[in-house]
Amino acid sequence: MIPACITKALAIPAHSPTGTINDVQHIVILMQENRSFDHYFGSLHGVRGFGDKLAIPIQGNQLVWNQKDANAKIIPPYHLNTQLTSAQRVPSSPHTMPDAHSAWAGGKMSEWPKYKTQFSMGYYRQYQGRYDLWVLGPNGFHRHFQGHAHSECKVETHIHYAAASGEIYLQLQNTGKKEASLTIHANDYRNDGPWQLKIAAGQTVVHEWSLFESYHWYDFSVSDNHGFVRRFTGRVETGQDSISDPSNAGTTTKPRKKFSR
Repeated sequence: MIPACITKALAIPAHSPTGTINDVQHIVILMQENRSFDHYFGSLHGVRGFGDKLAIPIQGNQLVWNQKDANAKIIPPYHLNTQLTSAQRVPSSPHTMPDAHSAWAGGKMSEWPKYKTQFSMGYYRQYQGRYDLWVLGPNGFHRHFQGHAHSECKVETHIHYAAASGEIYLQLQNTGKKEASLTIHANDYRNDGPWQLKIAAGQTVVHEWSLFESYHWYDFSVSDNHGFVRRFTGRVETGQDSISDPSNAGTTTKPRKKFSR
C-alpha cells in the first residue's frame, strides 16, 4: 500500500521541458552504511522506528526487523548495552561488495545477519554517545578528548607551533549553528588565565602564547559547561637543551613567572 502523500506526489507531472536527461538538475542519494544505523535512528524520538506500520515485509511472514542468520535463527534488533557489557568492542562486520549485495538480497534487505553477522542487527542508544578518549606519547605528549557525540558544542580545535616566533597557537573553529561559550585554562607552566571566549557560529578564534619561559612545555584545556573538554599537553622539540618537566619544580627549574600572552 502506497501512502497518500506519495500517491499525490507521483500524480504531479514532471517538469521536463526537453524530455531528455538534460532536464535532470539534481540527483539525491540517501545512504546509510548498515542496518545498525537504521536501528539507531529508529530508536530516536519523533520517528516511527520499530513501530512503523509500513516496514518492509520479508519471507516467512516476517517484517524486515526479524531476519535470519546463517543458522536460520531469527535475529531481531537488539540493544548493544555499553553500560553493562563491552558492547563498544563488538567485532567489525564484513565490508566487501559481495557480502553487501548478498545482504541487500535483491532489494529485500533481508539477509543482514546472514552475511554481515548478528552484530549488524545491534544498535546503540542516544545517551551512549559519550566519549572520553586519551592519547599519550613521549615528551609528555598528551591529548584528552571528552564530550558527547550529540553535543551542541561543535568546536574544532587545532594546536600548532611557530618556530620563528617561539609561540604556540590554539585555533578554535565553531562549525556549529549556535554560539559557543568556552574557557581556556592554563593547567600548568603559566600563572595567567583563564580566558573566556564566545565564538559565533562559523567564526574562528586563535590564541597564542610564548613558550620560551616554560622551556617549550605547554598544558592547555578548552572546555564548556556541558562536558566538552579538549586538553593539549606536551613539549615542542626544538633541538635545544631543556629539562624533563618544569612543573615538577625543584632546584633545576627557574622560578615561576607571570607569563604574558
